[in-house]
Amino acid sequence: MSDDERIAKDATYWIEQINRPAVDTSQSARFDAWIAADPRHGEAFARLQALWDSAVLEMALSDPDLMIDGDDSEDPIAMADVPAPTHRPWRWIGFAAAAAIVVAAVPMSMMSSTVQRLETTKGAGATLVLADGSRVELSPNAEIEAEYRPWSRTVTLVRGEAYFDVRHDRWRPFRVASGDNEVKVLGTAFNVDRQSETSTFVEVFRGRVGLGPRNGRLVPIEKGSAGHMAGKRLVMSRLDPSQQEPEWKSGWFDAAEVPFPVLIDKLNRYSAKPIIIRRRDLAQRNITGRFRVRDVSETLGALAAYGVHPTETPETIILE
Repeated sequence: MSDDERIAKDATYWIEQINRPAVDTSQSARFDAWIAADPRHGEAFARLQALWDSAVLEMALSDPDLMIDGDDSEDPIAMADVPAPTHRPWRWIGFAAAAAIVVAAVPMSMMSSTVQRLETTKGAGATLVLADGSRVELSPNAEIEAEYRPWSRTVTLVRGEAYFDVRHDRWRPFRVASGDNEVKVLGTAFNVDRQSETSTFVEVFRGRVGLGPRNGRLVPIEKGSAGHMAGKRLVMSRLDPSQQEPEWKSGWFDAAEVPFPVLIDKLNRYSAKPIIIRRRDLAQRNITGRFRVRDVSETLGALAAYGVHPTETPETIILE
């Protein structure tokens, strides 16, 4: 067995291990040692990881149970019965063969892990360039943590909303983790709104992304479409053809039967004082309307039409 064949075989083993839902600490230490032992190990692993990610997305695309026909895109897709990708031995043979053929080099500057932490303050967004050249526009009061490895780019949306214009990288998929959910792409432009630990709203303005639960099946979302992942249910919808960017950038929020706390979270991105929902029934209510959340006073005044009345104290604004 040649060195290239041996490295490809070892890399297929680590692909199978690393892509499991849980990896024990002893395996992680062994993997780090294997990567450090030879630069060719990282090259082979990066290529196989890219092939793995492409295969997982294609599995979702070819699954008839996940297709959405015509205008029934508002129907929810139940994710509870959708299994995570299954590791099949024949796939690793195919990956090994592919790794022996693909020989492009990974720059040494990409072999170590790089971490960026970025955040914005209330009332002020920001446009930033990530270490890989991708561009991100953060809403007010947003925070991300970006980590770059030879085989992956992962951004954790800690809070708020972010519009990504991802630089294409054939070998390193770009993931956005948002609570229990994740978005995965190779290069595109999309917006991610972390509404809660279990609720994520994604709009795609260029290219295609996969959206779903972490370590689970991803559903493709095409350009001009949106997906709302809430718990284990996914609701697809169409974007207005005239919409070229997320509405938060102009300070607006279109609410269509969204939980009331989601609207208040967006107001809190601009409000100098924290806005608190005191009544339990308000927290459980859905709301529909178009709100200029950048203007906190105007939006709070508009809530009177919904039977909601703000009371301002020196420290907070209470909704009753």
